[in-house]
Amino acid sequence: MASVVVRRVLSMSELRWLALALLALTVAFGAAVARAEPLPEAEVVAVVRQAFPPRELARAVTVARCESTFDPAAVSAGYDRRLGVWYDHRGLFQIEANVWHWLAENIARALRHSVVDLFDAETNAHVAAAVLRIQGWSAWPWCGR
Repeated sequence: MASVVVRRVLSMSELRWLALALLALTVAFGAAVARAEPLPEAEVVAVVRQAFPPRELARAVTVARCESTFDPAAVSAGYDRRLGVWYDHRGLFQIEANVWHWLAENIARALRHSVVDLFDAETNAHVAAAVLRIQGWSAWPWCGR
C-alpha cells in the first residue's frame, strides 16, 4: 500500500505562532538548565570594574541591578507587536543576543573563552561596556536613565 504525503503551506499567522511557541520552549528550557542564583553585589562590582571605566562603575552596577537583579541567567524574550520584531535579552545587562552576537563573539575571543555565552557575567559586562561606547546609556532606555 502506498503512503500519501499531504503538504500544506502555513499562513504567516500560523508561522508566527509556531515561531513564538518554539522561542518560548527554547527560553523555558534554557532558563531551566542555566538558572543561577543572583550574584552578590560585591561580585557584580568586581566584574563591572573589569569592563567599565571607573567613572561609569556606579551607574553600570545600578543598570545591572535594574535589568537582571544581578541574575546572570536572566532572560527576557518574546515578540514586540508594536515594532514587529523578536527580541532575546540575556544576562546581567540584558544584552540583545540577536543584535550584539557579532560583538559578543569578538569579546569572547579576546577574553579567551571557547564559546560565546551571554549568561557569563564577565562576557556580558564586557559586551555591555562596548554597547555603552557605541550607543551610550540610551541602550538601556528604562534602567540607563
